[in-house]
Amino acid sequence: MSALQRFILKTVIYSLVLIGLNLVIGRFLSSYESDDMAQQGVFFPKLRWEEYYEAEQPAEVLVLGSSHAFRSYEPQVLSQGLGDLSVFNMGSSAQSPVTSYYLLEEILQRGTPKLVIMDIYFMVFTSDEMLNNGLINWRYLHRGAAKNAFFREGFSREDQIAIRLFPAFVYRKYLEPKVKKLLGRSYLPPAKGDYLGRGFVGYADTLSMDILQQYNQFDRFQTSPSEFTERNREYLTKIAEKCREQNIPLLFTVAPIPEISVSKIRNYAEISGYFQQLADSVQVPYLDFNLERVAGLQDSTHYYDDDHMNLAGATYFSRSVIPLLKPYIQNH
Repeated sequence: MSALQRFILKTVIYSLVLIGLNLVIGRFLSSYESDDMAQQGVFFPKLRWEEYYEAEQPAEVLVLGSSHAFRSYEPQVLSQGLGDLSVFNMGSSAQSPVTSYYLLEEILQRGTPKLVIMDIYFMVFTSDEMLNNGLINWRYLHRGAAKNAFFREGFSREDQIAIRLFPAFVYRKYLEPKVKKLLGRSYLPPAKGDYLGRGFVGYADTLSMDILQQYNQFDRFQTSPSEFTERNREYLTKIAEKCREQNIPLLFTVAPIPEISVSKIRNYAEISGYFQQLADSVQVPYLDFNLERVAGLQDSTHYYDDDHMNLAGATYFSRSVIPLLKPYIQNH
């Protein structure tokens, strides 16, 4: 064997060892989500998909979107007000329209909803990042056409390689809490609510008006619609087209953040106008509850931070929007 052949052989062996070690470490780190946090009830995507697959009845009303979705639309309240239809909230943290589209594809494998609510949070439109908002859902989908398409089309080539070959890199943020667990220290993130079923998460805390006014993340905030990515716009359009193909009523909604927060965003009317135009272009009704405020919803009692409702707020909001949702279901 020549020197070059020995070098190539050693390189291949070392590479295989490193990849194998990386896979083992990646599996260990990823268990922080699937085991450590999920078992303590603080990793909601796994709990959500497990319940969905165990449910006997498919979702008749489906909610998609970011954390604003899964913390605002209370399925039990909506179900009671909509004639006991099965409501499932598939919102997830920072969920982009790309992720939403493939979740819709997965839901359609079991049945056709009578209504899809796509909640829009403008911040998720500023990034095409998928290793966080996409992976936390893709990982827990059952094997099938939707999961395959999600991986093949939803993730970039770089993301695909990282997921398959370099999970230690993908889940590197969990190294610190896993080490803390090994050392017997506190290793779980602060709890921000309880998983209450059907995809919904409720949090009982309230936020002081002083903090909301003085330490608000939206203080003097401004972003241009030009920063919203074309890919997110494309996939929001694809959601509309998919629902139209399946004859499913679709609503674009914006769950309300505190009124003080809205007032601090310098160009909120422009942001909302962008989505109104997009909704009009695909002929989908658009309900922005930051502009058309729900009467009785209070900053002082119905929020736990500067952009998320608490349990009382979600219950109140969900009950209030039932009359607005009914006509779309009844016309189906």
